Amino acid sequence: PPVRAYATRLPPAGETVLGDDNVLIALDFADGSRGSIVYSALGAPDQPKEYIEVMGGGRSAALDDFRELRLWGREGAKTRKGRQDKGHNAAFAALAGAISGGGPSPIPLEEALASSLATICAVESLQTAAPVAVRLQDLMPSDEAEDAGN
Repeated sequence: PPVRAYATRLPPAGETVLGDDNVLIALDFADGSRGSIVYSALGAPDQPKEYIEVMGGGRSAALDDFRELRLWGREGAKTRKGRQDKGHNAAFAALAGAISGGGPSPIPLEEALASSLATICAVESLQTAAPVAVRLQDLMPSDEAEDAGN
């Protein structure tokens, strides 16, 4: 889970966009890894909206607008293309199945809280111009807080 969030506003460069529409967020995770998010309204309107890169262990992946996945590794490079699928239908189907079948939530409570709390901490960091600890254990029920590990 994330343990610290630090966010700064990107300068609008004279454009007529809100400062909060141009943000750089750095997240530190409990395992020592780091993530960064650039959220910007300054790009061209016809540019694909989402671009995700992941790197580690001598491997890399890039997902472009949830349509094209490129993978690089020891075996070389691979590209997979398909129709855009952000997973919304599958997520709603899993939720409906859990509700109708009385099963567990498809997204564990710890993950839902961690995502929401990291977002709130990023907003606080924008306001204070300082890193903010993401203290998930403060939100977890006492029996699950020990498992959250931060």
